[in-house]
Amino acid sequence: MLVKKDCADELAATIANLVKKEGHEFDDFSLEVSIPSAITENENVVLFYMKKKYGSEQWFQEKIQSERISAKDALKLSLCSPLEKLLGVKSSVSSTFRIRLTYAPPGASRKNQNITEKRQECKRRKTGAENSSSTVHGSLIDGIECSEVTTSKADAGIRKPSDGLEDHENSDCFKFLLEKVNQPCHLEFHCYRTHIYIGGRYLKYSRNVSQTRWYIDDERMGEASVEEIIGSNILPMCLCDNYKFHAAGREDINVRMLGSGRPFLVEIQNSRHVPSEALLKEIEVKINNLENKLVKVKNLKLVGSHGWSLMQEGEEEKQKQYAALVWIDRPLTDEDIEAISSSKDMSNFAENSNKSASSSKEVH
Repeated sequence: MLVKKDCADELAATIANLVKKEGHEFDDFSLEVSIPSAITENENVVLFYMKKKYGSEQWFQEKIQSERISAKDALKLSLCSPLEKLLGVKSSVSSTFRIRLTYAPPGASRKNQNITEKRQECKRRKTGAENSSSTVHGSLIDGIECSEVTTSKADAGIRKPSDGLEDHENSDCFKFLLEKVNQPCHLEFHCYRTHIYIGGRYLKYSRNVSQTRWYIDDERMGEASVEEIIGSNILPMCLCDNYKFHAAGREDINVRMLGSGRPFLVEIQNSRHVPSEALLKEIEVKINNLENKLVKVKNLKLVGSHGWSLMQEGEEEKQKQYAALVWIDRPLTDEDIEAISSSKDMSNFAENSNKSASSSKEVH
């Protein structure tokens, strides 16, 4: 048995209560189940035996394709319906909200190590035998290999003994695969939302603010970072576990970001609340009204996977403009302008037509 509960409804009620305690908001859910590999392996052995004994009969050929169901799928089906009733939403494989159940046998780590050693031993014993070979007969292959076999592999082709399954019932490999489980599995529960992304543009007005957290020898550089200013205001609003900041390019700490701003994405991890347009506007206003006025954001919105391509395009198409104010002790001449314009280090130079007495020029 995978569970100790008397029925699926009782287990579903326990799961539903745990989900509600997490405080997630969701419109649907996806149920994920992971079971010990020994169960899958035993299923494959039983399937192999059934195919060997009844594979040529018409009734078996029809039922094996249409009516066979794995233990994992049976568990999921038995839980989905009561969970839908208890949570008040439908299940969907494409849902961003996941409920995950992991069944692990006691002492799984050591047992997995023993499994690997046993398989390698059985494999060495077989591959080291003289004149041994594997011959394909239809969908079945001679010989038993002590390696993990998935259900799909069992359907496509099962390794079997050349002289019948019964002759190998006393082999170490076969005994291992059919080892009886005497202790219940340990159930681990976890519910989470897949990452969501909030995109927008930021402007940076301070020359003492880095784009991301910056430390040198444990000493902080700058008074703040764009990452922290934006992320710290999003995190409590979305009730998420953590966040990651991504931007289309970067500027130095002592360089301001003006104009239309730099595109950015905030990757929200396990958000319990998906922000609406109204909440995003509230976050935007809160950041822009901070007392220090270091950073401003605009056009905040939820974006999907296409946000990454937009970020890449923004980085590639970003046109940078630089301004410099240069003072010299004499008026500029046409020869000066020509010399500066022909410089390899100054690809674009905008000439100020008004040569004032201060001899100031603005370089773009």
